[in-house]
Amino acid sequence: MNNKIITAAVAVLIIIAAVAAVLMTNNDDDRIEKNYEGRLQILGNANNDDYLDNDDVEALKKIISESGTVKQHPLADANNDGEIDDDDVEFVKRMINREKMDIFVMDGRSEVKSISYPVSSFISIGTDTLSSVFAVGGMEKVAAVAGKNLSDKVFYSAYQNTPKIGSSASNIKLEDTTSVTNANVIITTPHKSTFSNQPAFDAAGYTTIRLPLTDTMEIASGVLTLGYLIQEEDKSHKLAKFYDDTLDYIAKKTSDMSNNEKVKIICIMGSDSACGMQDTRYKASILAGANNILKENFGTKNIEDGSEWINNYNSAQKIFHITTSMTYMDSDLSALYKKLVTCVIQMDATIDGQYYLISGSIAPIVRVAYMATLLYPDIFGSDFGDEIHQEYIDDFLEGLHAGYKVTDGHFVYKQ
Repeated sequence: MNNKIITAAVAVLIIIAAVAAVLMTNNDDDRIEKNYEGRLQILGNANNDDYLDNDDVEALKKIISESGTVKQHPLADANNDGEIDDDDVEFVKRMINREKMDIFVMDGRSEVKSISYPVSSFISIGTDTLSSVFAVGGMEKVAAVAGKNLSDKVFYSAYQNTPKIGSSASNIKLEDTTSVTNANVIITTPHKSTFSNQPAFDAAGYTTIRLPLTDTMEIASGVLTLGYLIQEEDKSHKLAKFYDDTLDYIAKKTSDMSNNEKVKIICIMGSDSACGMQDTRYKASILAGANNILKENFGTKNIEDGSEWINNYNSAQKIFHITTSMTYMDSDLSALYKKLVTCVIQMDATIDGQYYLISGSIAPIVRVAYMATLLYPDIFGSDFGDEIHQEYIDDFLEGLHAGYKVTDGHFVYKQ
């Protein structure tokens, strides 16, 4: 029998007061609460906040007066000449005026790239990239996308007529690209497996910007930088605030729990790969308040049927299996469940009915909310994941089918 974990079709339409009180934006000031972690990775962001404005001019003047160096203030060298001086002040003033000019961005591999601002047309590689572009309102600037077939016809409905290049995000051919678009900017994620043949495109004069648009802990930086580059700053700030507020709410709700009090879990991805500490799904579970006991210093490790090593983590109370096969299209997931569960079918959590499929096709912050719901329904309520998901759709995915409700899809599943 197929059971949807997150139900309550009526309650999903109403954000409970306690959640709304935390997640509401401040009506008097739509700016993000001051963050000085350098999330906006644009050279010229001298004070390391989330904006490029006159505060950066003042910060530059102060840095210059104190003989500050690029090593001390890497984002202050606006013109990327190795010095912080009056030329950077004038450069930032031009940036504040949003002049058309070549600027510099620190991408997700800590590489400084020169790029013509604003980016009015670009190639999007990877579903995580495309999802964030969708959320910040940059759909019309996408000249081509990776993958011949974007299988989720509901979520990617706005891109069905966009030119496709390559068979996947890891298999992009130069000749395919030049035949469908003149855009010479590529935006993708830092993963090694994504766009592995970048050198061929570099040699052909393309500019590739890799932004952190997968890791929940870093995605605010990615969307802020993306929003700046494609002139969708207002929407990117709103999205970053949504991430910040949701994560803060979850953290506050679980802050009084010791690690021993938190639910023990492990995460699986793909068909049969356990997620170690370097993997984004492991990190997402920690943000959700879990005690992820697979504290191994790797990204993912294959679990073959009957693998003995995974039994070292049999004390896990729940198993979260994140799969991109769960999409916004409604489908019978019983066959998928039976196929994926085999790698951990012998574990106590599975036997106890605590093995869950979680969609890998939804936004990372929404996935964290669903995890938190499964971990602590008494704290968050059984509808928290759906409520956050619906808010995300309503506020950021205007291109999705009108009136879409999360109860129309399967995003968490167990038998």
